[in-house]
Amino acid sequence: MNRNTKTLRLKPDQLAADIEALNALKAMTGYAPANPDLTVAELEVAKAAMLAKQTDEDQAQAVLDIKRDAAVGGEHDFHGLMNAAYDAVRGQFGRDSDQVQAMGRKKVSEYKRPAPRKKAG
Repeated sequence: MNRNTKTLRLKPDQLAADIEALNALKAMTGYAPANPDLTVAELEVAKAAMLAKQTDEDQAQAVLDIKRDAAVGGEHDFHGLMNAAYDAVRGQFGRDSDQVQAMGRKKVSEYKRPAPRKKAG
């Protein structure tokens, strides 16, 4: 199975080496590639586009982190209220009621009674 390598992130040291190579390329005199996409100006444009996309990603990640924290807080708030509702049902209808069972909890009578222990002789 072939992997599409363009979906995998490059290692930071590889990107740093590419930027260092671009800086060295800028210092070269007489560099004139046959492919116009490989000129220093085009490479600088590609570098600027990469940095802009990384900035967008960082900002989107920050927004996602904030929204995730809010969602987690909402989950905990809801869970706490549901636990209080379970307690309210137990208090109103009793610990062995059908209403407790309807909320997904066991009735007290459904638990096994402990077996008597034999006395050591």
